[in-house]
Amino acid sequence: MTFSSKEAPFVLEVPRHLHDKRFDSALATLLQERYSEEKVFSRAFATRTIKEGRVLLNIIPALPRTLVVTHDLFSINPATLMG
Repeated sequence: MTFSSKEAPFVLEVPRHLHDKRFDSALATLLQERYSEEKVFSRAFATRTIKEGRVLLNIIPALPRTLVVTHDLFSINPATLMG
């Protein structure tokens, strides 16, 4: 993993309604659904964090344009949601 944070990453599973979506789009949507009251998560934000290696797809780096499927796992560095 490429995380530099000392905190363990947390994992979100891709739900059925995000099947066949781009990694960056699915990430932005899932974060917005889960944490909408705390912050607004744009696709640009998701793309940037993926490229920086702060979010992994099934424990490996992936391109933002990679298509995800149901039950794929997003490993997210907790520091990604701060600030």
